Amino acid sequence: MTIISANHDSFFKEINNPWNTGWEEEIQRIHQLLWKWKIFDLGFWVGRHIKQLLNLEYDLTGIDLSEIWYLRLQKDLKKKNQSASLYHGDMFDFEFTQQYDCIFSNMSLQYANSEKQFTDMIEKIKNTTNNWGINYIKLPAQGMSLWFPYKILDLDALKNYYSDWEILFDKFETQKKEDGKLGVYVTIIARKKS
Repeated sequence: MTIISANHDSFFKEINNPWNTGWEEEIQRIHQLLWKWKIFDLGFWVGRHIKQLLNLEYDLTGIDLSEIWYLRLQKDLKKKNQSASLYHGDMFDFEFTQQYDCIFSNMSLQYANSEKQFTDMIEKIKNTTNNWGINYIKLPAQGMSLWFPYKILDLDALKNYYSDWEILFDKFETQKKEDGKLGVYVTIIARKKS
């Protein structure tokens, strides 16, 4: 079994942009709920979400393990005269020093190596979110046929982590991949109460 790592630099060396950069529904959902606030992107990957949010004039911070994409994103933003606070490192070890209006985690928290590490990270990002701020969390679920270090059981399990917040959006979806493997995902957007 091949273990998927959150640091894909060996894969990225040969590929310029493995994912599309089009306008995505994740960004549309956030933009409907926020107005030019501070967002922290956990695991910015190729930076497509950061680029889209910068075009909408959000104040952005992001972290990723990939040195290749960290450097490429910095270079891309410099060319466009845009700026975001970017960090190269492990999101699970990152020490937050600021509060944010939105913590955005699109398919990044599945790299937790245990339920404890996942739970600790959820608590950390909840504590780093301003009152009335939101957390956007999308994860693979147990029905996913691809292997990830951490898969949450189901949508209710994810919602339980936010039982003290207002759930604004939740979705369970199944997608068949090009290789025929099944993708099972859960997504929530939750708002922190004051």
